[in-house]
Formats: sequence, C-alpha cells, structure tokens
Amino acid sequence: MTGKNGFTLVEMIVAFSIAGILFCSLLLACGQEIRSQRRLIDSCEKEQIRNVLFSRVMRELRLARENPPLFVWKDGKVGIKEGKTTQYLTDVGQVGSFSLNFLPDGFTRIEIDGTAQCIRQ
Repeated sequence: MTGKNGFTLVEMIVAFSIAGILFCSLLLACGQEIRSQRRLIDSCEKEQIRNVLFSRVMRELRLARENPPLFVWKDGKVGIKEGKTTQYLTDVGQVGSFSLNFLPDGFTRIEIDGTAQCIRQ
C-alpha cells in the first residue's frame, strides 16, 4: 500500500481472484452433495417400490392358490393379466427385471431387480 488511503489495482485483482476460487470450490462441494443426496433418494425409492411389489405379488399368489395369476413385465412395468386387460402394479420404468419361478417343493421364487424372495404356497 502506498502513502495514500485505498488499495492498488493489483491488490484488488488478487483479492477478487482468491474470493472467486473459494466461491467456485464451495459451489463444487455443494453440487457433489446434492448429487449424492439424489442418488440416495433414488435408491430408497427403488427399495420401497421393490418392497411394495414383493408384498403385492405375494398377496396375489396366496389369494389364488389353485390358479395363480399371470404376471407380465413390459416396459419396466409389472402387471397382472386378466383376460384381455392388464392391471399394472407399477409405473413405466420402475422395475428393471422381474421373474417368477414355481419351484417343485411348493415354494415360489420372486425376483425383482436382482433381489429374490421365496414364499411357500
């Protein structure tokens, strides 16, 4: 600083540069945190959808012991085929994979997005 009151142009440029770098690093950290929270929320929502679907499929299978319903999986949706109509249990794209296997020992294996559960018929 010179004998006069105030800052030189170089001092102002350095101060603004440091403030800009700090601001940008703060924005980066906040952006990463927001993306992390979105991934966590998406994963929790998928887990909830999977749990609800497991319980609905198990309920349908237990209610219809003699003649199990025909389940369909199309465009990421799972539904129950009833005659010419299909009642969907999920929305488009909510389920990546779905399989239903009737095992010889009286169990039924339900697999949704790689997670499997077995129920006794």
